[in-house]
Amino acid sequence: MKKIILFIFIITNLVVFAVDINDYMLFDNGMKDFNNKNYKKAIEKFKKINIEYKKSNLIKSTYLYYYIGLSYYYTGNYETAIKFLKQTKYIPLEADYNNGYFKKNKKSYFEYEKNYYIAYSYLKMNNYEKAKEYFLKLYIDYFDIDIIKYEKTALKELIKLDKYYRYVFNTKYNIDENYDNLKIEDRLKLAKYFKSKGEYYKASILYRKYLENKSDMWANISVLKMLYYSKHYNELIEISKLYLKDKNNKKIDSYIYYYLASGYRRKGDLDNAITYFKNVKEGYFKKESIHLIGRMYYFKKDYDNAEKYLLQSNKKEAYQLLYNIYFSQKKYKELKKLLVNYIKNNPYSELSAFYRYKLYSMEKQGYLDYIIFFNQNTYYYEKAIEIKNYKEKAKDFPIQKYNEKYKRFNTRIEKILELNNPLYLKIELKYYDFSPEDDLYKKYLISKVFEKNTSYNEAIRNSLLNYRKFYNYKELKKMLYPKYYQKIVSKYSKKYGIEEELIYSIIKQESLFGKSLVSRASAYGLMQIILPTAKMFDNNITIEKLLEPDTNIKIGTQYLKWISDRVNGNISQIAASYNAGIGNVLNWLKEKNGDLIIEKIPYTETRGYVEKVLNNYYKYKRIYSN
Repeated sequence: MKKIILFIFIITNLVVFAVDINDYMLFDNGMKDFNNKNYKKAIEKFKKINIEYKKSNLIKSTYLYYYIGLSYYYTGNYETAIKFLKQTKYIPLEADYNNGYFKKNKKSYFEYEKNYYIAYSYLKMNNYEKAKEYFLKLYIDYFDIDIIKYEKTALKELIKLDKYYRYVFNTKYNIDENYDNLKIEDRLKLAKYFKSKGEYYKASILYRKYLENKSDMWANISVLKMLYYSKHYNELIEISKLYLKDKNNKKIDSYIYYYLASGYRRKGDLDNAITYFKNVKEGYFKKESIHLIGRMYYFKKDYDNAEKYLLQSNKKEAYQLLYNIYFSQKKYKELKKLLVNYIKNNPYSELSAFYRYKLYSMEKQGYLDYIIFFNQNTYYYEKAIEIKNYKEKAKDFPIQKYNEKYKRFNTRIEKILELNNPLYLKIELKYYDFSPEDDLYKKYLISKVFEKNTSYNEAIRNSLLNYRKFYNYKELKKMLYPKYYQKIVSKYSKKYGIEEELIYSIIKQESLFGKSLVSRASAYGLMQIILPTAKMFDNNITIEKLLEPDTNIKIGTQYLKWISDRVNGNISQIAASYNAGIGNVLNWLKEKNGDLIIEKIPYTETRGYVEKVLNNYYKYKRIYSN
């Protein structure tokens, strides 16, 4: 990593205080010894921090204890290694600031690494009972690619301690499918594992094996769910009917009826589906069943019954179907009541922006003002400000005031940056005591730390969590619509004649600047390109190459150019084609006499996609022109 000379949020003429970072410098030297396998020297330096810098955030975070523990492990002092490893509570991860974004099990990734070394420490001490206890902590009931290496090793060690675990290992890693040798609890655990991995039919078999020796109503439901997910609808219907005959299942009859009805719905038998959904009288799926009954009546064009059931649903899709019914039947009084009710309950949603715009179109009243106030991050905000000729009012973020207030902190951060380890910055930001009223400044700094570490996906996610606050300030707006990978985008924008703003808009919508993103539909990288599309421009392309930002943006821009040439450069049509395919869009254009009205795009997903891309496009144009 190139040495960072000046952090972006440090003002030019910052007064330098007598601030030291001796704890970090000593830790950094210790880490050099650790990486060079000079573990005894590393321990000396790490322990010195523990003695001389008791208030250090390295200690508060327990990051220090982790490496003390590992150093003792590698010197063979396993008892002391266990003592320090057990004290480790926090290891800074890439996205540990993104509340709710990082998966719960991902947050505890280092728990598994920690338990791995604790287990081996006990094993080296011949304490097999404790070793088994900690190896079992690495045997989990969900799929996580990051900890497979630890789990495989743990299961192999467990096999040495107890040969039974070869059945677990062989089942989990698809060596054989001899489920009868598994203990009851492991059948359940492995069923959950295959469920999390997306191998739903295998999960259904293991749930059924578990039920051979155990009465568990919720496992019955899991069998039906797995059959539904794996699209084994005939089997789903058959087993659901068997479950309904079992008097022991009466408490979950509504759940069984739900999956039975869902099987018929997926087979296209709407009449049977409606009949069985009506038997869902209670529980979690009652509201969902009411919604689906209304939806199916809608597709059967029985609009009276559709209206009756959809009015009992609070789902966004129910409002959209009711909107279609009322609009087509010119029931404008009912339509207005419907739209106002949704807006009242969901003032900030994208659909509320659309409904406000529709109300404005119907009545020409002040709904545009509400869009401008509540719905900045929508396509209809852009339409509203255009109609009203509204000039956005954004304040200057008082960065100088904050830098003055946090001079000592910023000076410390500037010095820590010279050590070129972004984890140190994360520790400081997590444990530094900011005033509550300065929370936005802290959020700003967090995004900047991610940016400096080129963790662009984490940076924009952190910014978007604070969208409404960030949007009030000129400098912070750009963090909501950033120009990451600017040199690459600029290069291919000029080469292929595609606006930079459009390229950024597609990247933002497709991946949120996540360069390694692989979707369930096997689309790759920043611009989420599938291999057949990539091969249109590079027949020798590989997945690994396609995940590289330069290649991905190049091919993505070439594809935008290819689409643009076929739709005369129309931005809406380019965006729609990128999502739904050029063939679909050209067919829609034939049906609409060459015009593509966004609200009338037949695919709900594509309609929403086009609105989001256009919102991004206009935001990029306006924000960077001021």
